[in-house]
This record gives sequence, structure tokens and C-alpha cells, in this order.
Amino acid sequence: MMRGMDWGRRNRTGALATMAAIALAAGVVGSGCGRSGSAKPKPVTQQFRSGAASQPGGVTVTSNAFGEGAHIPERYSCKGDNVAPPITWKGVPPGMSSVAVAVTDPDAPRGLFVHWLVTSIPPTPTGSLSPAVMPPGAKDQKNSAGQAGYTGMCPPAGQSHHYLFEVIVLPGPVTLPEDPAAAVRALRAAARASGKLTGTFGG
Repeated sequence: MMRGMDWGRRNRTGALATMAAIALAAGVVGSGCGRSGSAKPKPVTQQFRSGAASQPGGVTVTSNAFGEGAHIPERYSCKGDNVAPPITWKGVPPGMSSVAVAVTDPDAPRGLFVHWLVTSIPPTPTGSLSPAVMPPGAKDQKNSAGQAGYTGMCPPAGQSHHYLFEVIVLPGPVTLPEDPAAAVRALRAAARASGKLTGTFGG
């Protein structure tokens, strides 16, 4: 009889120990799930906007000298006649203050090189620009070569660069920094609408 009672006590003691162990394990697991199950902070992704990419488009830019993404003829480079290719545009919204045109090389070794910067172009719905036909009131600004007017494309030997022909539509006056590249960035930042044509040269 005593042997049976001892067995019963041991059985109850074992059961209690087992329940305690289960409860302890559940507490540990529960606390672990709390850590792993809590929402981890998501990395903050900043959306950087640069220049015209942050502005509405709407302006179509074309040239009868080359197409989008095409090679620009040599006559418009330092190896040729060193004259600017003609461009035309359409899609300027009404009520704007002026239009600017920037011809730049984003692949230049020292950063953005401005080949041509023209401001104060009348904001007509359509427009065109070439060395032979400057719109009334248009102003040549200093380029990265330190000259007012166009400086032909002249990438280092063996390199092919991209050249952007940007039409930038402005709702009001813009104070231009002295540095030509900074001036282009200021115009891009102030743009109400814009468009660009990209060509390549060199190689």
C-alpha cells in the first residue's frame, strides 16, 4: 500500500515538474516570438530628384541633324565647323515667363560641361534655335569654356559621350549662378516644364 502511495506521489510530482517545464518553455518561446515578431523598422528610402527629372515634361525636342540617341554629325564638333545643331521644340504651356536651352555633356571628366546656354527665349508654344536663327531677346550665357555662345563637342580620344539638348520652360525669372553648370542646375530646378533630345559623339 505504501509502495502504491509513493508511486502516486512520484507520478504527481513528475506531472507537476512536466507542467512547470512546459510553462517555462512557453514563456521563453513567447518572449522570443515577441522579439522576432515585432515589426522591424523598415529602411527609409529617400527619393532624390535631380533637375528636369523632378519636373513635368510635356515639351518635345527634335533636330533635323540627328535623332534621339543617334550619333551627332562631326560638323557640330570641334573636329568640324564647331557650330550648334539646330533644334526645334513644341509643347510650351501658356502663361510662362521664358524658355532656356542648355546643351550639356554629363559624361565630361570634371563633371557637367555646358557647351551652350541660351536664356530669355520668348515662351511661344513652339520654337527653334540655331546659330543662324536666334529668337528675339534671347541671350547667350557663358559656357564651361568661358565663352558666350556654343563650344563644339570635343570628348577625349577614344571616348563616346552623351550630349543633352534641353529645353527648360520657366514660370518666372531665375537668378543664375556664375558657374555655368550651377546655372543649368538652377534652371532645371525652377522649370515648370521641360524636354530633351539626347545624342552621342566620339568613340
